Amino acid sequence: MTAGFRHRSDAGAPSPPPGAHDLASLAHALRADTLDLVPVILPHAPWQVDIQGYLRRETIWADELPAGFNAVPNKVPYVLDGAPLYPELVVVRLLELAGWNAAWRKTWNGEAYWRDVREPVELPDHLVSALEQISLHAGHPGHWEIVAWRGRQLRLLSSRPSGGQLVSAYQAEWLSIALQVGLPIGCFAVVEHRVVRAPRRRRLQHIPPD
Repeated sequence: MTAGFRHRSDAGAPSPPPGAHDLASLAHALRADTLDLVPVILPHAPWQVDIQGYLRRETIWADELPAGFNAVPNKVPYVLDGAPLYPELVVVRLLELAGWNAAWRKTWNGEAYWRDVREPVELPDHLVSALEQISLHAGHPGHWEIVAWRGRQLRLLSSRPSGGQLVSAYQAEWLSIALQVGLPIGCFAVVEHRVVRAPRRRRLQHIPPD
């Protein structure tokens, strides 16, 4: 793993942790309503770390879904720019619109990285190698499900519904290993999805003619 990140001095090396401008830029890209820090207790270590959290407000897609959406089991689609998208792909699409390369790691019926439903994408070799090495040391492939990269910048994001556990135990363990091998804490973020009700359509009142 060390050779994958820490000793690469060119495009393979990640950038330093994001500053205030980078956080605001990512918040703008994700169309986040609020920013907050998410505390994570690291396993096998007597401390906790804080990772950046971004809260989005979502509306559930209520119309008929296009053909092919049943390729994703147990997911509720949200509305993004008038179209249905699953939560992880909402994040991927927003990052792409902001100039990032991004993909969702799906794990059912085989592992693959998707930029859209049934639209796989290949990650750069050095990223694949680095992620696999961390997973090997962690003992499981529980890394964060959304991978985004742009030049030397790397982001690993978790997409979670509001009100639940934002970082799983597997992700916390994977994060702990990643930090030990030199991946900056600023590479990690959580996108929290809070569902809001769509506004009701006002019923027109019938006014009888005079």
